[in-house]
Amino acid sequence: MIGYNYREGDKVNKGATIVSLDREEKWNKYKPVLIDAPISGSLAEVYLEAGDLATINTPLCLVIEDGPIRATLRVPDPDLRSIRSGMEALLSVPNVEGKPFSGTVTRVAPFIESETRTGEVQAEFVDNDSSLMPGMYGDVTIVLDKKEDALIIPATALIYEEETDKPYVYIITGDHAAKKSVETGITGLDKVQILSGLAVGDRVVVTGKENLSDGTPAVVMEDN
Repeated sequence: MIGYNYREGDKVNKGATIVSLDREEKWNKYKPVLIDAPISGSLAEVYLEAGDLATINTPLCLVIEDGPIRATLRVPDPDLRSIRSGMEALLSVPNVEGKPFSGTVTRVAPFIESETRTGEVQAEFVDNDSSLMPGMYGDVTIVLDKKEDALIIPATALIYEEETDKPYVYIITGDHAAKKSVETGITGLDKVQILSGLAVGDRVVVTGKENLSDGTPAVVMEDN
């Protein structure tokens, strides 16, 4: 027979008795068995109801340790080579509004799986207000490098030469579009660093760039 001393969602301390089991033995009738928490955390789930019977192989409950949330990523071979333990990581979860959660890469697998050509990366994130829950899905950005006062533009502004694959953009100069070859640096999910080819204040075309050529008359539509 089983009895729980805590309910799902309760906080438990390491060593606290979570479950009491009654058992009958020939030499010691109804001697209780006490199951203590191996870690401090939250009682996430109980698997039986009071009065149920349990054997030595029956799972009784799940305790989730308090502290950082660990995320596991599958990273393709070429990108894995650039990732190191200690790098900054940012976690965005669709169901949790607000800024991304800040974290750190804690482990990078030393091998690539032959079938998927990916390696495992683990990162831990700080969740001070308990917004994250195990089992959630999200997007993780690993910061490979940082540049102060970098010149950045939307990544969607880039166009690539068909023959050379070199990037260029269109900027608005007066009443026409001007083609500018650029050299790119750090690339993020939606922004790209420009090392050369543009200056602060240049107006870069993002929408309708596919219909432009060097010298095409252009009219800038200002947002109201």
